[in-house]
Amino acid sequence: MENYKALEEMIFSRAVDDYVKTKCIRNTYLYRDYISGKLNREIEDRYGLCMGSIRHAAEHIGWVMLSFGDIARAMGYNEQVVEKFRKLAEQLQYGVPKSGLELARLRVPGLGRERINMLVRQGLEDADSLKELSLPELSRWVTNPVAKRLNAKLDAVQSMSNVSSIELPVIPPVSADKLELIGGQENRRFSIKLNEKFIGLNEKSFEALLKLAIARLEEPEGWIDKNELGFSEGGITQGISRLRDSLQLFQVSPDDSIIENDNKGHYRLKLSEDQISINWDNVRQLPSSPNLTI
Repeated sequence: MENYKALEEMIFSRAVDDYVKTKCIRNTYLYRDYISGKLNREIEDRYGLCMGSIRHAAEHIGWVMLSFGDIARAMGYNEQVVEKFRKLAEQLQYGVPKSGLELARLRVPGLGRERINMLVRQGLEDADSLKELSLPELSRWVTNPVAKRLNAKLDAVQSMSNVSSIELPVIPPVSADKLELIGGQENRRFSIKLNEKFIGLNEKSFEALLKLAIARLEEPEGWIDKNELGFSEGGITQGISRLRDSLQLFQVSPDDSIIENDNKGHYRLKLSEDQISINWDNVRQLPSSPNLTI
């Protein structure tokens, strides 16, 4: 209630109409729920928004919180106040409570806010507690592929007593394209729809595109290592090139591929979460579906 009263005083100190006031208060509660342990679906249903939109808005507010911290320091506030702003910025970046920040900082692909919150609820909120689990035990909570990546990251940072760097994500440039992965098979081609145009892809291209889409839905940055895309060794570059060619003619901007790379062996889709949809019923029927779970 104290936070609400402070917000109310700030609002009434300016000429703000009822609509803006209501929106301001609603968004405050939205961000509060987002950095709690609430489920994605619960938040989406309560506020009538998709998680992709919430995540992007929270990331931008995170930048604002960092700026507030810098302003507070410049105005002579003590470091405790500054640190509160920085912690809040991190929570908004990852969508987790304070107890989930150590896991979020590991930035393990596939370890999103819901899986982090699940681990936190089990009391597994730091490297020491996770290292006590065997791989099968950890896989019960976060799936086997994510557990393997998490274990590898824990091994890499074992010498670090505390993972404390604050690194806000680079938000990918977003195109205006709409992608739907349908998955129905016809004449050994798998269906997708890009900007309402149907396209048939071979199995390897469809699998790679699906993995890129899942990575974008799971993580703020959405990068995936080229070796995880499913192309044969030695044929990765050609496989990605063929996939880009299949999509390019149907893009809003044909000269600007919706698949980008970081020149370090990672790829991602230049799409936001609400520009991607997946027909999971069809996808789970595919022969390679076990390899597509993240």
